[in-house]
Amino acid sequence: MRYIESIRLQDAELINYEYHRKRVYESSGLILPEISIPREYSKGLYKLRLVYSDKIEQIDYIRYEKRELKRLKVINITENIYPFKYEDRTKLEYLYSQKGIADDILICINNICTDTSFTNIVFEDVNSAYYTSNTCLLKGTKRQSLLDNGLIKLRDISILSIPQYKRIHLINAFLDLGDLVISPLDIIL
Repeated sequence: MRYIESIRLQDAELINYEYHRKRVYESSGLILPEISIPREYSKGLYKLRLVYSDKIEQIDYIRYEKRELKRLKVINITENIYPFKYEDRTKLEYLYSQKGIADDILICINNICTDTSFTNIVFEDVNSAYYTSNTCLLKGTKRQSLLDNGLIKLRDISILSIPQYKRIHLINAFLDLGDLVISPLDIIL
């Protein structure tokens, strides 16, 4: 089995590297070593993309470009299809192919909102409190960091409760709270 890990590389610093190391170890038992950053990638924002199994098989450096999204299409499934960050994303791509006119999908497991095709999600309520579901496809490093620092709390968020929230934040290694926000009005059921 091959996995991928996408790490934020900003001005030669690997952001949240310890969280990535932990996830890699939990996926495959691989202990990630320190990574030397080539000089040509020491300025700016890059995605350091690791492909690994029981060893590192490939390292790519890709200039990061933020995606813009406006609408999400709810796709409800009955089981977690992506508990680890597999290189083979066929099952996620199948779900994504059902997005219709939306820009991405809002994946729900048994009616509980969990993720998009490339982010975890955080719901902001009218009191500006932040919540992410207990259940998610992939336990993201940003999500875990925000939980560990008490900035977000766990609460299952059902499809029917989406209108109760004022904003939905998409988060991942490259997206912080507030960087990519969707209105509940832009969720296609």
